[in-house]
Amino acid sequence: MIQIDGLSRPEFQKALDQGSLPFLRRLRAREGYVAHPHYSGLPSNTPAVQAELFYGVKGGVPAFSFVDRDTRQVVKMYESGAASAIEQRLRLQGAPLLEGGSAYSDIFTGGAAEAHFCAAKPGWDGVLRALNPALFPFLIVLHFDVFVWVALLMLLECGLAIASSARAVIKGKLLLPELLFILTRIGPVILLRELVVRGVQIDIARGLPIIHMNLIGYDDHAHHRGPHSSFARWPLQGMDWAVARVWRAADRSRRRNYDVWVYSDHGQELSVPYQKLSGMTLAEAIKPLYDGALSAFSPDHWGENEYPYRTGRTIEPMSESPASPRVLVTAMGPVAHVYPQPEFVGEQRDRLAQALVQSAQVPVVAALDGAESVRIWTDEGDLRLPNDAARLFGVDHPFLEEVTQDLLTLCRHPSAGALVLFGWRAGREPVSFQKEYGAHAGFGPEETHGFALLPVDAPLPPRERKYLRPLDLREAALRHLGRSLSERPDDGPPSLRPVEGFHTSRSLRVMTYNVHRCIGLDGKVSPERIARIIARHEPDIIALQELDVGQQRTHRIDQAERIARLLRMSYQFHPVIDLARGRYGNAILSRYPMRLMQAEQLPQLRNLRYLEPRGGLWVTIDIDGVAVQVINCHLSIWPTERFVQAGALAGARWLADPRCQSPVVFCGDLNAMPGSPTYRRLMGAVRDSQSALKTPSLRTWSSRYPVSRIDHIFISPDITVSGVTVPWTMLDQIASDHLPLLVQMSLRRENVEAKAV
Repeated sequence: MIQIDGLSRPEFQKALDQGSLPFLRRLRAREGYVAHPHYSGLPSNTPAVQAELFYGVKGGVPAFSFVDRDTRQVVKMYESGAASAIEQRLRLQGAPLLEGGSAYSDIFTGGAAEAHFCAAKPGWDGVLRALNPALFPFLIVLHFDVFVWVALLMLLECGLAIASSARAVIKGKLLLPELLFILTRIGPVILLRELVVRGVQIDIARGLPIIHMNLIGYDDHAHHRGPHSSFARWPLQGMDWAVARVWRAADRSRRRNYDVWVYSDHGQELSVPYQKLSGMTLAEAIKPLYDGALSAFSPDHWGENEYPYRTGRTIEPMSESPASPRVLVTAMGPVAHVYPQPEFVGEQRDRLAQALVQSAQVPVVAALDGAESVRIWTDEGDLRLPNDAARLFGVDHPFLEEVTQDLLTLCRHPSAGALVLFGWRAGREPVSFQKEYGAHAGFGPEETHGFALLPVDAPLPPRERKYLRPLDLREAALRHLGRSLSERPDDGPPSLRPVEGFHTSRSLRVMTYNVHRCIGLDGKVSPERIARIIARHEPDIIALQELDVGQQRTHRIDQAERIARLLRMSYQFHPVIDLARGRYGNAILSRYPMRLMQAEQLPQLRNLRYLEPRGGLWVTIDIDGVAVQVINCHLSIWPTERFVQAGALAGARWLADPRCQSPVVFCGDLNAMPGSPTYRRLMGAVRDSQSALKTPSLRTWSSRYPVSRIDHIFISPDITVSGVTVPWTMLDQIASDHLPLLVQMSLRRENVEAKAV
């Protein structure tokens, strides 16, 4: 799982259109990936999203910085102690997602056995302590290319950063923040990214069951210059390249059939700093208001982060009985929490909230008002949630219902302030309480709107809404790992269930596929991989060639039975080789009832007995009362013998048999191209499904570089073809030496009615 921190769905689409994410665009165009809207929940920040994803806890934190009422300390989630303490509580509420795996550059470890550069467990400290310093020269030699490459990238980025900072200073930006940001660019954008990618590649080679990595360069750049700036989009090209390297490492893995999921936890809103808007910090704005309302203020206890790359002043812990009344405020991004000591009494809260929106220009102040209601103060009047949700968030907010409930959850959090301040509301310019130009954590439509780029057959849970949230990604990951408690025993392997919305037509889908004994071009034996390729396209009938049953060379697996069971289909298998050490042959799988009509070997020339024997398999499949004849064959590689076998198939025992009445579907690997004598011999009895569409022929062999069309599906005249497909994703290219051929067809209405009568 690869998290691209802070990239909203709209900005993701712009980056695709502008060419900043070429590999992710390829995943969508050629690898069967689908981009889903991903709602972050509240607060829309990384700790909250990872709490929900890793542990199934909505609203795990009330903000990035807040007062932990259990420890009475002000915490910031990038601090190791704070993140670790919060994660310990999350563990009590849900099973960790990353158990047995690894985590890189996250806030929480997710229960990973190996966590690196995570706030809750920073660094490779255990590994480094175990290393012998004498081995460092060998480490440098072993990974010399990596050291050189990273050094060159850092030099390039440093030059670009200096030039960009100089231009910014000329335009009026402050010099010190720009100089500090040069280090930020070189660190997260280059050094950390390359260390993370190399670590993930090693973990893939080791075969860890689940790996999560977070790429953080875009988020930092967007905070600094705004999420829509070309400056913010610059790191995306390097991040796209990082995803490509991880994806290729996963594709080449010999230990596991990995999936690579790419998602963003949240987006950002283009914002104006509160200090620029009001001329003072939030602390300075609240001080006179608090004095006027309660006549109680202690400046020693104020603190807030005024810049995202510099921590604020240390705030003393809250005490149970302070010597004098005071208030604590934590503010990061567009969310702030107000903690009075002692708690507000009576109208004190309402007076301060009203003063904040009227005098201090805070866009929204919220407070819990009963168990199921939130009171909202704005400069245009008071609102109540959930009744006035559309007025606060806007009627066109993409997640209106859920963001309303999540705001209630946030205000109910045990560590939430008595008042919660937000910098966004519908129809107003977004405000951040830090000095930043891109902000997130609030409920704006773009800051809550991420994306999830997943394979088309990702095992997503059923849902009524058209978008995902972290809980959905968590459930899908658990299903993929076989750890979901919500799965019914008869659900089967999650990745092989029909793809939602993929096959909605009532027409018949027929596939023919030479699976090469389920041995991929990578040498891996995997009937599961073949079954997954088939499941992606939901065929109703499948003709398979070159299957092993009980053969030592393929781990003695009954491949026909295994694939049929994974797809929940019935099957018929015919061995052309049947020996004590195992069998080898062809099969037909069907979603509909079928009965065996004939299965026998095809003629073999006497002088070619040394060649592999060939066979044919004929079944009748009952499709809603219509008997469809389906024949599957695999012909010789020798032209003369192949022609004789085609003649036999066109003869009295097969296609010319009186029992072989239309409709007829004839499939197989003929080892013959269009126009060959074998092809023309069969065309006398049936017609080619591809020629029926009068479109360019789709080649099926070889899988890496298709150069010829030797796999065919022929049909009788009473069948209409509406589509022909040859999938060519990387999974298709590596699973066998052939590509599958899929034909979508339908029986003519008058023929079906006649058959039914």
